[in-house]
Amino acid sequence: MSDFAYLEELAGQVKANRKYLAQLEEELKTVNMKLHEIPLTKPTESAFAKMIGTQYDDQQATLETTKANLEAKREELSASIKNDTSKFINDMTSPDLVIPL
Repeated sequence: MSDFAYLEELAGQVKANRKYLAQLEEELKTVNMKLHEIPLTKPTESAFAKMIGTQYDDQQATLETTKANLEAKREELSASIKNDTSKFINDMTSPDLVIPL
């Protein structure tokens, strides 16, 4: 037997997960942009760091790790949204749904 209050909670969870997924997508775009720019600026910045006598901070490995983490979270969240949406539709169309009057 499905409960209407549970379905409202499930719909709220799906909405919140979609919002979080959009934030993850934006963050992933930023990381991808930075990863694309690193090979273009690396020779200039490393040469400049040598000239001024400092160590060049290569962020490529850190950004690749961040990208992998974000992609894993995105996949997990997408699967969760898909499962919750499917469950919501199945329960909403169930003849056992109890709607309070």
